Amino acid sequence: MKKAITLALVSMFLSSAGLMNLVCAQGYAVDAKISNQDAGNGTYNYTITLNNENSSGQSIGMFWFAWVPDYYGYDLLASNPTVTQMPYGWYAYSVNNSYYYPDGYSIEFYNYYGSDLTPGNSFTFGFNSADSPDTLNQNSSYYSIPTMTSFVYNDYTMSDAGFEFVVTPAVAPPPPPALKGLVSAGNGSFRFSFTNAPGYTFTVLGTTNLFLAVTNWTVVGLVTDMPPGSGSYQFTDAGAGTNRLPWFYRVSWP
Repeated sequence: MKKAITLALVSMFLSSAGLMNLVCAQGYAVDAKISNQDAGNGTYNYTITLNNENSSGQSIGMFWFAWVPDYYGYDLLASNPTVTQMPYGWYAYSVNNSYYYPDGYSIEFYNYYGSDLTPGNSFTFGFNSADSPDTLNQNSSYYSIPTMTSFVYNDYTMSDAGFEFVVTPAVAPPPPPALKGLVSAGNGSFRFSFTNAPGYTFTVLGTTNLFLAVTNWTVVGLVTDMPPGSGSYQFTDAGAGTNRLPWFYRVSWP
């Protein structure tokens, strides 16, 4: 009598761990990601998540976006932004120094009566702008500097040397998969497939105990779209029927 094989795809787990572009210097360990949404009126709503990492030796009391302190300060945005979000007790305003030379715009966020961004924590900032995501991802139209070059300081008086870094686009997580093939491939192997956005690498996890914490599931392998760029993913587990029945699968990213 043949053994029945219980196999299932139970979920798609998405996280963004490991994607951060971390920069460390002068006691700062800072990462910042920007995401955007088309406002539908020729402008874009932007959200910046500023992370002060656990390894940082400094709290942050000022975040100056799209700006460097050269001369009287270089303001790097092409269009005048409108601030839409900041932490409680923080102030913000758009800066333009065109009195001295042709100049763009920047946003100065600073803690006035709220809390500093301490190590191990994150703050969210927002603004609306006519500048497109493509424009922000290029060098400033005024200077040969990446538009999203920014500075953080310990406090709004800029009493320390501060730290320069570039805000980078957030990596969008892939959508949940559309499963389309769950078959026994013979010889104890099992194959499944799904469609998704192209170019991602997913991790396939497995377990005999559906109630086990995800961190304790076994890594079965990796799966990429084939052919590359097609968005078609297929995974074959050659050992599915050997000494691990029933067996459940989970597809995770990254």
